[in-house]
Amino acid sequence: MLARGVRPARLARSGARLHSSAVAAATAAAPHADAAAAAAAAADHTARIERIVASFRAPVRFALAYGSGVYRQRGYGPAQAPAPPAPTSDSAAAAASGSAAPPAATPASKPTTAAASGPMIDLILGVTHPEHWHSLNIRQNRQHYSSLANLGSGSISSIQDLGAGLYYNPDVVIEGARVKYGVISMERLLQDLNRWDSLYVAGRMQKPVLVLRDDARVRLATHSNLTNAVRTSLLMLPQQFSEEDLFLKIAGLSYQGDFRMRFGENPYKVFNIVYAQMDDFRKLYRPIIEEMPDVNYIADGVLQVHRLLEAKPLFQPPADARRWPASRGATHSSIRQQEESIKLRGAMIQALPVVLRQRLNKLHLNYLAKVGKFGADRSEPRFSQSMAESPELAASVERALAGIVSWPAAVQSAKGILTAGFSRSLAYAGEKVGKMMSAKKPSPHK
Repeated sequence: MLARGVRPARLARSGARLHSSAVAAATAAAPHADAAAAAAAAADHTARIERIVASFRAPVRFALAYGSGVYRQRGYGPAQAPAPPAPTSDSAAAAASGSAAPPAATPASKPTTAAASGPMIDLILGVTHPEHWHSLNIRQNRQHYSSLANLGSGSISSIQDLGAGLYYNPDVVIEGARVKYGVISMERLLQDLNRWDSLYVAGRMQKPVLVLRDDARVRLATHSNLTNAVRTSLLMLPQQFSEEDLFLKIAGLSYQGDFRMRFGENPYKVFNIVYAQMDDFRKLYRPIIEEMPDVNYIADGVLQVHRLLEAKPLFQPPADARRWPASRGATHSSIRQQEESIKLRGAMIQALPVVLRQRLNKLHLNYLAKVGKFGADRSEPRFSQSMAESPELAASVERALAGIVSWPAAVQSAKGILTAGFSRSLAYAGEKVGKMMSAKKPSPHK
């Protein structure tokens, strides 16, 4: 029975308005709910990785996680991410207390990935005494090692020293997740971050990584590594470029000369990393960029290096000039700008990691001999400033990086066949080749 004076049509309109308001409220709340759910899932996943590291009885001084099992990359959907398993009481207690007390030792059986799915979680573990560490870990996790473990921890440690200084146990199952972990001495880790001996670990740490066990020395060396990644990339970029250009160049530094990028890796790996993690790259590098005297933001997402060789606008406005203030097209004195630019770039070259700088010096001497400048001043800072003026600088940087990366990468791949064992190596290689064959160039807008 309807109340007097209330027509059915009016009730319908009122109900429609109430329904619309409810839908609007639900729609407005949806992004917040999605964000909260995503944050909770990320926290659960981080806690799971922390449990994996805590499960090792051998002492771990520094630990980080990286790769598609930790950070989203193009080509991996949410359904492929491994679901967190129910933690054991021992591992849950260790995670809750923040201690490194591990759970009971895993039975010595062959690893199986039948119950694990999704992208592999990649770990790098920095340890103080590799031989002692492997001795303890072989007792706990003999099933992680190939038959090389029968030779003892001393032989394992000697094999680890070859190439980039890492010993990898790939495609093992820990806490229900597929894991690949590499062990490196703290000494070799710090050397690579500071000197770029191989760019194997330093290159991975130039991309977003999840630090699980921190170390003050590594933290300081990491800042130097990131700063040098920006400096090196600037030497290969034009005067004006986007953040995307810079991050793609940084992400690709450690793949220069790596034969796996020609066979065995997704050829669009660098694009997949950067396009899916653009915000993480900004958080990592924007503070460093803003500290550098020779590069600055001139618009949102657009950067410029002070590298002028003639009088011209610092930034040439695009066709749609209404978007840009007129002051951004201001000109400056060409002579003073050129001198300051060469000095800044020369100082940037002098500050590069020692191994890269040594290779660049040799390449520049070859260039000077090629153009007949045999009597060029080799004292600093003049030598670095002459390198800054070289038209072959960008190509020389690429060649120098390739020279650093190629041999350690090849040795690490050869070691992988021994450290993983034939069956796991074959399965791992097959998975990599499958990704390479099915790869498609991603779009930054997807």
